[in-house]
Amino acid sequence: QELALRILLHTIAVSAARYGRTIRPVLSVGMAFYVRVFVEIHNDKRGVNDLSLNIGHVYQSAQCSSFVTLPHGQMGGSKGNVYQSIRLTPSVCPETGSPFKVGGPMWLGPLHDKDVVKTALERLSDSSCKSPNMEWIATQSRLQGLLTSVSEELEVPLYYTLAGLSKTLHCTSPPLKAIQSAIINAGYKVSGYHKEPTAIKTDAPDHVVWDVMRAWAAKNPPKKTPNEESAAAK
Repeated sequence: QELALRILLHTIAVSAARYGRTIRPVLSVGMAFYVRVFVEIHNDKRGVNDLSLNIGHVYQSAQCSSFVTLPHGQMGGSKGNVYQSIRLTPSVCPETGSPFKVGGPMWLGPLHDKDVVKTALERLSDSSCKSPNMEWIATQSRLQGLLTSVSEELEVPLYYTLAGLSKTLHCTSPPLKAIQSAIINAGYKVSGYHKEPTAIKTDAPDHVVWDVMRAWAAKNPPKKTPNEESAAAK
């Protein structure tokens, strides 16, 4: 659902840019079978020029969970003040050599305003708060759980899932905390995603994630089924 959120935000951002306005996502969440975004719109003609830095595409490997996100533009030139396009390098998945599938266009900037989320959590935790009145919020505990998860998310686009990674390596699914700890020990950040229980959202490059998974698979090879054991005996 994060891809759906980012495609929606891209549509809003491009529509606002036509009128010389920019957007600032306040909260973007997937709930049940729908998505909901809260966005501020600002008059900012100069900011519209930077839109290409915050929108782009995702390139997903056709044979594994590897993906790359690329903005439509970047700052370059001798003074770093020239807008330039970006090319995908390499043009095939470095893990499997398979071609990429393209998704988007989508919003690549932050999904949430962490300061607003923090303030909302403080008010939800304060039973004496009257703005809003906590007595009228029937889903208080549910909102606290959602916003707590949102407040811990890394501001990087998209995520891996344990099921997707394990399927590629034909291994059993590892404990989420074990993979998260390994990525952190490698010097990178990692978090979950509020809508997907087994999500791995990280700033680590693809090869680091796969190195961690391959190490797990080597220590925990899949058990052979009775049919495979009998076939090997023959």
